[in-house]
Amino acid sequence: MVWEEGQVQIWGKSAITSLADDFMINKPAAIPYLIIEDSAELAEIKPFQILVGRLLFISRMWRPDIRYAVNQLCSRVSQPRVSDVRKGCRVIAYLLGTADEGIRLRGVRKMEIDIFTDAGEEKLEEKGDHRHTSAPG
Repeated sequence: MVWEEGQVQIWGKSAITSLADDFMINKPAAIPYLIIEDSAELAEIKPFQILVGRLLFISRMWRPDIRYAVNQLCSRVSQPRVSDVRKGCRVIAYLLGTADEGIRLRGVRKMEIDIFTDAGEEKLEEKGDHRHTSAPG
């Protein structure tokens, strides 16, 4: 996390590199999701669930750009196929290539509110008070 001049930038680079190391992904990718032919061969459930769970955490905390891909993977956690694991690894490769990206939040230094109304304008002009703010009771 970096704080500078009224803004904060947060990213999960250490979580991404740890995930890539755990799943032995070392080649970054430019896009998070490719159309990969579905295979009939089933994959192990537990490692896939761990993969998807960690991707969910990263997508929620720092990387909303992968939410669609992770959502698609979530639909396969009960019966993952080998192709689903490949898709998950592709998302990890994308994260690895974009690990320095994150979310930037900026604060508002000065807030102005402009209100326009024409209700009762004649009465205000008669009083000479154009700043009248109370409503009729």
